[in-house]
Formats: sequence, C-alpha cells, structure tokens
Amino acid sequence: MTPAKPPQASTTESTPQRTFDHRCIWCDSISHSRRIDCTEFKEAMQKRLITINADNRIINATTGEEVPPMFRRGGMKKMVALITNTPMIAFY
Repeated sequence: MTPAKPPQASTTESTPQRTFDHRCIWCDSISHSRRIDCTEFKEAMQKRLITINADNRIINATTGEEVPPMFRRGGMKKMVALITNTPMIAFY
C-alpha cells in the first residue's frame, strides 16, 4: 500500500501577489511611467546626451553604449550624469 500524500494548496492561493510602482525608466519618477511623457528625457535628447538605437533602447550618444535601467536607484539619468559629468536635470 502506498502512503497517502498530504493535500497540496493551489498555486494561486499560496503565491503572494506582486505589486510594483510603474516608474519612468529615465528619471525613476512614479508621476509618469513612459519616457515620452518625461520632460527630463526630452531635454537630454535635445542636448544630445542620449539617443535611441535601432532596437529602441536608450544609448549614450557619445559612446553608443546602452544605458542600463536603474529603477529605484535614480533612473537612467543618474547613470548618464555620472558617465558624462553632467549635473542631473531636475524639474520640480
């Protein structure tokens, strides 16, 4: 005789629901979640600090390297500011 297996809970009941804030990939703000709505992103594009490559990724306009996303760490603008020695632009 095989021992009886204990009842298993369904995966939906035991898995906690993840919640997250929608953030702008450029400035890390929760007030907007799309880079097209970000005035700081538009200004960085106008200053030619960044550009968009063929894969629709944000890249450093000088080096051509992709800028890594930095959610909850200041956004991509923080990385670009560090690389280019440009002060971070802030609109408040």
